[in-house]
Amino acid sequence: MRNIFIGIDPGKYGAVCIYSECGITEVIDIPLRDVIGCNDDDRRREEVDSVLLYNNIVEQLHKHKIKKSEVICAHFEKVGGWKRDSASSAFAFGDSSGATRAAVMLASGAAFEIYSYPQTWKNQLGLIKTGKDGSLDLATKLSPSLKPFLSQKKDHDRAEAFLLAYLACKYHANLTS
Repeated sequence: MRNIFIGIDPGKYGAVCIYSECGITEVIDIPLRDVIGCNDDDRRREEVDSVLLYNNIVEQLHKHKIKKSEVICAHFEKVGGWKRDSASSAFAFGDSSGATRAAVMLASGAAFEIYSYPQTWKNQLGLIKTGKDGSLDLATKLSPSLKPFLSQKKDHDRAEAFLLAYLACKYHANLTS
């Protein structure tokens, strides 16, 4: 039986990575959809499309013939709003994180979840004060097949989703050895 790990960098421009030491690495950008407000201003905004994210994850699991029983862990970056954020902005961020979490857990059936603050997991990988380039460089070093998907600085969310999945795999290896 394969052990599959999922890393999640939540947020509006986040990503999800499905990873296994046996060679499976799939990165999925978190899809967005337009929503038109129903208040007086009818502003258009984007939010996480949790249905499409769910479908994308299920599609990748099927593509690799992954059973839900093989998905060991979902490793989420623990994020929150900033003090300078307005209440509505903090709520929208929490809403997108929750939508992402629900889609990942329902699609994957992961046995358990890990939540790590960015400074904690990045410190474990030596990424403190390395910026976005540090995540991109480490991800391509650990998984050269990701290089075409990590060619731009804006792809750091994909790199971080991979690194969260990679770290979950290492945690699991330490627990079972």
